[in-house]
Amino acid sequence: MGKTDIHTVQVYGSGSYSVKSPGEPHPNLPSSWIFSGPTCSGKSQAWLTLILNVYRGLWDRIFVFSPSILVDDSYVELRKYLDKMAPSDREKLYFEDMDMGKLGQILDDQRAICEMCKQRKMKCPEILVVVDDMADRADVLARRSGVKNQGGSHIVSLAVRGRHLHISWMVSTQCLNLVSLPIRKNVRNILVWRARSAREIECICEELAAVY
Repeated sequence: MGKTDIHTVQVYGSGSYSVKSPGEPHPNLPSSWIFSGPTCSGKSQAWLTLILNVYRGLWDRIFVFSPSILVDDSYVELRKYLDKMAPSDREKLYFEDMDMGKLGQILDDQRAICEMCKQRKMKCPEILVVVDDMADRADVLARRSGVKNQGGSHIVSLAVRGRHLHISWMVSTQCLNLVSLPIRKNVRNILVWRARSAREIECICEELAAVY
């Protein structure tokens, strides 16, 4: 008889807060962001600032998927912050590749944690998922024809149901058009740098025309 892997879910967070918010003009948690801009536009510094300064200490867990997380010096402080949040030998919080299995596990664990917190009459912990610079992966930000990997469905589930599970999310991309429609329709905050094509400008205008 083969061995069965048993995954243990642990409830973290104090459970003593009512609403986690850094104050105006920043949104309360959970929330969501898309950062869209070309290389070296400053979008990475923007989301790093939100994590390390504006919302520092307000997320109980932060999971980062970025191919640059271990090679870019601008992520050094982020790695130190995540290592203090959960030592890497106990729980891995940042990944160089888009680990779809891990993302699915994050969603399942948070759902189980929220159910346990409701039973104990505790406030659910807030977590953040960051997907950075994955526009070249056809299976990540969009469900495209000819792509068998169902990773895009995990991201869509995160965008559609994340707020109900107290999950905030950030997507950083070089082009807004590469992000699938369900993700764009469910995001609460869009930060846009210089667009490089008329098609992308048209997409941005269409997405934001009816916001206010």
